[in-house]
Amino acid sequence: MSDIAPVSRPSLNPTLGTNGTARPTPTDTPVRRGSDRLELSSTARLLAQISDTSAVRQELVNSVKGEIDRGTYETPEKLSSAVDRLFEELA
Repeated sequence: MSDIAPVSRPSLNPTLGTNGTARPTPTDTPVRRGSDRLELSSTARLLAQISDTSAVRQELVNSVKGEIDRGTYETPEKLSSAVDRLFEELA
């Protein structure tokens, strides 16, 4: 014969553990929860600002696109101004 003891089934009683001792019920141990907190990164704040576009801004975009399509956007004055600003930033 075998010297191995038979494996017993765990208790089907939900208040008893597998070893027959009482298992604590949810009311026996209070659950303590901390407060929730949300932190936004600087990238998230920037994306929120970018996504907040107004109709005036869209009108400007449409206007510039039209000028580019007509070939009237790049003027000598605008290019000179852009080069001047670039030099100022690099200095």
